[in-house]
Amino acid sequence: MGFSALEILTAIEDEGSFRGAAEALGVTQPYLSQFVQRLENECQGTIVDRTNRPLRLTELGQFYLESRRRIAMIETETSRFCADYAHLQIGHIRIASNGERTNAMLVPGVSEFVRRYPGIHVELTLENHLEEIPDILLAGKAEIGVLFEGLMKKGLNAYPLYRERYLFAVPDTEFFADVGCRYNEERQYPKFLDADSKKLTTLPLLQTVLHHERTLLLSRAVGREFTNLNMDVRQLGTRLEFVASGICSAICQESLIGPYAARTNCRFLSMEDVLPIQTVVIAWNEHVYQSRASKILCEMIKEGLKGQKQYKI
Repeated sequence: MGFSALEILTAIEDEGSFRGAAEALGVTQPYLSQFVQRLENECQGTIVDRTNRPLRLTELGQFYLESRRRIAMIETETSRFCADYAHLQIGHIRIASNGERTNAMLVPGVSEFVRRYPGIHVELTLENHLEEIPDILLAGKAEIGVLFEGLMKKGLNAYPLYRERYLFAVPDTEFFADVGCRYNEERQYPKFLDADSKKLTTLPLLQTVLHHERTLLLSRAVGREFTNLNMDVRQLGTRLEFVASGICSAICQESLIGPYAARTNCRFLSMEDVLPIQTVVIAWNEHVYQSRASKILCEMIKEGLKGQKQYKI
């Protein structure tokens, strides 16, 4: 059986002689002497100071031995890390999404994943517009991203989660009593183009940060001019609060409305006759290694959405 330089030099250091080291390792003294000689030729210097009794390692020998010990420690840590990683005991997954979509759809799957694999750190701190997420994934800044299928770019892969439509929200007031209906689990809403266009354009439209073009789109669709509220609001929950206050109308994603109490003071119209229904997907960079943990988390997110009516594809 062959021994490593670490084992042999440690034995010489502990025993203080070639004979003692040979006996401790169960090899012959000539074998040990020849091994050290080859090592000294390789290192181009003296490893063992043979003039002392007991024998000592030279400065070069001590450095070499400590280096071997550090290497052995790194190899042990690497093996342990690989084993823990393979068994999903450690790891790190970054999800590119936003707080509202996380609240509405990711919580069930992520919660189950964290219960099963508590050693894996799941990062949900990335706050992104859907339009930003493809480039984030392609740049390797996140392992998983939630976006619309229509935003997919070359180099990304994904599978569909659910179909999402846009709703048009107005205040639940007497004036709008015949416009749309309240939020409901049956997902039954009158169509936007069937509503009274004069009433639809009575209030200014509250905009998101990225979609000011929708004002013109809606104006063309109903044949009357929509105006903008002089405000941009990114968060859907905040937009619903402003609608409920009676100062504006707004466009919102149906699947994200549920968590917000302000929905009870709003009325909604389906916009599928103006804005296309979108397929929400969970995506990843197909040119970057996707860990087993990341794949399992994707599956759990998908499973967590099953049975929820508003998410069926």
